[in-house]
Amino acid sequence: MQSALAYAVHHLSQPLTIEVLADAASLSPRHFTRVFRAETGQSAALLNDR
Repeated sequence: MQSALAYAVHHLSQPLTIEVLADAASLSPRHFTRVFRAETGQSAALLNDR
């Protein structure tokens, strides 16, 4: 998750979809959503709403 967050910080001007962040974290999108929820307590789906 740390690699996805680091990626996000350095690419704020680009769309940060679940797929993009999952790739940055070397996870599948499905696994990324699970890890994101476990670590933040929130759904990763909100990332696609922005």
